[in-house]
Amino acid sequence: MTRGSYTTFEPAMIAYVLMAAGFVFPPAAAAGAVYAMHKRGESALLDSHLVFLTRTFWVGAGILLLGLLLLPVLAGIIVIGVGAVWTALRLISGYLAANAGNPLDAPGSLGMIAR
Repeated sequence: MTRGSYTTFEPAMIAYVLMAAGFVFPPAAAAGAVYAMHKRGESALLDSHLVFLTRTFWVGAGILLLGLLLLPVLAGIIVIGVGAVWTALRLISGYLAANAGNPLDAPGSLGMIAR
């Protein structure tokens, strides 16, 4: 495929899978985010998912950092757990939307479900 000729959401689906693999192998999440940032600008429809993925990565990383800082007072366990659920729901719902061929209406949203 040449630049700007995507008719599917394959790059977004690859990034979703990489970021989900980050739950088991954390560098995969960073690879997925870098891949999403690299592919931005190639298709307006695809960009909605790539912006969503990039935002999910950075906000998720911030939540994880906050949770790690709060671990000494045990609140970090709750913060990390909530952050993991938030990230997982965003990745699953985004992947399902991409698989169905639907762009996202609100990629800048911080909600748990891709819409």
